[in-house]
Amino acid sequence: MKTQRIGDSDLEISVLSLGTMTFGGETTPTDAEAQMDFAVNNGINLIDTAEIYPAPLSPKTYGDSETLIGNWITKRKNRSRIVLSTKAAGPGDFIPWVRGGRSKHNKKNLFSAIEGSLQRLKTDHIDLFHLHWPDRAIEANTTFFTPPKKELKYSFEDTIQALEELTISGKIRFVGLSNESPWGTMQMLKYKKLFPSIKIISIQSPYNLLNRDFEFAQAEVVTNEKLGLISYSPFAGGLLTDTPSYSLADIKRKKRRNLSFQEYCSPAKIKINEEFRELSKSLGIELKEMALNFILSRPFISSTILGSKTVSQLKENLSIIQHPLPKSAEKRINKIYKGIYD
Repeated sequence: MKTQRIGDSDLEISVLSLGTMTFGGETTPTDAEAQMDFAVNNGINLIDTAEIYPAPLSPKTYGDSETLIGNWITKRKNRSRIVLSTKAAGPGDFIPWVRGGRSKHNKKNLFSAIEGSLQRLKTDHIDLFHLHWPDRAIEANTTFFTPPKKELKYSFEDTIQALEELTISGKIRFVGLSNESPWGTMQMLKYKKLFPSIKIISIQSPYNLLNRDFEFAQAEVVTNEKLGLISYSPFAGGLLTDTPSYSLADIKRKKRRNLSFQEYCSPAKIKINEEFRELSKSLGIELKEMALNFILSRPFISSTILGSKTVSQLKENLSIIQHPLPKSAEKRINKIYKGIYD
């Protein structure tokens, strides 16, 4: 498995990382451990989680994904081989069980999040600590920006100061942003200059053949500010796989269960999805192979998170990165994607 440094840091991570959003939910503890064993034995060193996992989110299962990972690390005694990435929840009425749903990224809340994660993960430090979503009342991953009707109180300086204290204390090594906008990213980088101990090195954002919004603005920020993208949802929740072929009705049903499918509901995206399917056939490869290898070819990608529910899915996903896409395929992929705007 190829590894590379994130941005200009010395943190070396595998180009594929293991997502754990279903660990303790749809993925049983036994299968979760089997996935982590298989991942590490096959060159994956970055394990990504969050304090609110697993999904669907619930007060009964809050923190279970981290607990599973911590138990596994304790049993395997392999902490030195693992790059642990976790995320602190931001404010949200949909998670009232997490610091009252008012978890803005200040000292009190970030220290609370870290202490909980360290205890569940059974470790004394987090390698890469992400802010799961902004304090501000925005939807950073939507195509169009809409000014909020009522802004939340936030302070970049308070957030950065808290992160500096966590860094100096040794509880976190590096900082990442998740689901952040270009403006928010630049504000964090601006305030970071006041606290040189902090090393902001990464952004987590969705990125796949059906959602390339990251390239319109954030890719320039990441490139010029020497950050790395740790992308998620490489298969668009299963839409970029050979089976099944989703219809508009299928997608709308999935949307009701998963709001992230909203971005895939347009007739234009359903159309280009079918065109990608036909292109992969003409190339003699599976759609998911084309989808994953296209992502890995992007110069701003540091790692892509694979969220497999079973070991067999993980094995299959790792097996399809052996043959990079030909250059001609990229041009055809770009031409199809531009059809969204025709």
